[in-house]
Amino acid sequence: MIEWAMSELLNSDKAMKSVKRELDKMLGLDSLVKDHHLRNLKYLDAVIKETCRLHLALVTRTANQTCTVGEFTVPQGTEVVVNGWAMRIIDKREDCGMISYFPLQPCGRICTE
Repeated sequence: MIEWAMSELLNSDKAMKSVKRELDKMLGLDSLVKDHHLRNLKYLDAVIKETCRLHLALVTRTANQTCTVGEFTVPQGTEVVVNGWAMRIIDKREDCGMISYFPLQPCGRICTE
């Protein structure tokens, strides 16, 4: 996914300048970006989210046991195509446990209340 983000930034001078300006302001020239910095890097976070939206990650997984996802029963051994972007946002009132069947979320998971 990082390759897509860099490609998008390289194709947009305005976006690249905005990211560079934000990084320089928040971290300076001698720091590396760490996960905990993202909460303060609003523009970079938006670039990452937009990259995930534009370059949808479809992931194939095989159910390792029969399970129920919503109202659907998924038999053991069934190959499922998962929309990586849609799996990022899951209401906490739903069963977030179903994610264990689909261990790859390319951009991390955001559970909402």
